[in-house]
This record gives sequence, structure tokens and C-alpha cells, in this order.
Amino acid sequence: MSALAKYLSLTLYVGAAFRAADANQRARLTAELQPNLDQLRNAKPTEPLLVKNALVGLMTTIAEVMGPEWTVDGKTEEFIRKLNG
Repeated sequence: MSALAKYLSLTLYVGAAFRAADANQRARLTAELQPNLDQLRNAKPTEPLLVKNALVGLMTTIAEVMGPEWTVDGKTEEFIRKLNG
């Protein structure tokens, strides 16, 4: 899987969460994802642990905010699977 495919998949996943979120969840996602997005944006390629921690933080935050019943919508999931072949 290419780095580009990984980042596109992450973008699609975050977008799916925002589309499914209610107003309160959207506000929490906006506030709580920002530190991890900043860490991901500022991490250098020579700092893979920072990248990994930021990604884990993003996924954990989305899971906590959206709750255990939420899953990515079928269309987005299919596109992510195709993207990652």
C-alpha cells in the first residue's frame, strides 16, 4: 500500500465520520482531532513513531466520539478497499 493511498484512506475515513456525525459529535471531532492532525502534519518522514501515534490518536478519537455502533458507510468503505487493493 502506498503512502498516498494510506493518507487518502485516512481522509475518506475522517470525512465519513464527519458526514455521519450529529452537531455535538462534529464539534467534538473538530476540537479533539486537531492536535493529532497537527502532529501528523508536522511530523518528519524520519519520525515514524510520531506519525504512528498521530494516526492511532485520530482513529481512537473517532471511535470514542462516534461510538461503538458507527461504521464507515458502504460506499466509502468500498472505495477505501479499492484504493488499497
